[in-house]
Amino acid sequence: MEKEKISKHKKVQEIDIIETLEKSCNPDLDEGDWISKYDLVEKGRNLRLVNTQKHGSCKTECRTIEAACQELADDFDPSDLSVKLIRGNRNLKSITNWICKEETAACAVPAPFMPKNRPKGEEHEPLDDEAREAHQTLRNLKAQGMNGQLYSRDNLANELDEIQEHYEDDEDFDFLKQELDALREKAKKGATQNEL
Repeated sequence: MEKEKISKHKKVQEIDIIETLEKSCNPDLDEGDWISKYDLVEKGRNLRLVNTQKHGSCKTECRTIEAACQELADDFDPSDLSVKLIRGNRNLKSITNWICKEETAACAVPAPFMPKNRPKGEEHEPLDDEAREAHQTLRNLKAQGMNGQLYSRDNLANELDEIQEHYEDDEDFDFLKQELDALREKAKKGATQNEL
């Protein structure tokens, strides 16, 4: 859990802490969104977890961090942590040491060396503001049980052009052409497929 999530002045209920902890290892949820800021970086024959300060696409390394987080979360009772937080122990280093050394065996054994022939990991790809907003929109739709896909203006315009080329010789195309022109105008204004 990131520092900003552990506020010294905010009074929270134990159930809220537990619910947040249970969701905090899933980068597809708001509570676990912090994972997408991290990158696994090779340093010698070890991997280091580096906070890039920028949300990125969740690919293989992000899913690896998710799995490690979930494995750690499965090893301790979130209600014990919620009690610590409610009683005022909000020191991140203290909580980290407690989880790492007292509640779990996560720090008991040094991490194994990476094999020498391990392929280089993927680069962290920060999302620009537009891509981040699209990602959050899709995540929120999915959380509400809806599926969708967002298209950029250019991609949607290209799709509409392909439809027009396919139906140009059709006698009934005039009606369809009017509809496509209206859709093209919406695409220019940044409409999504879900709005169409």
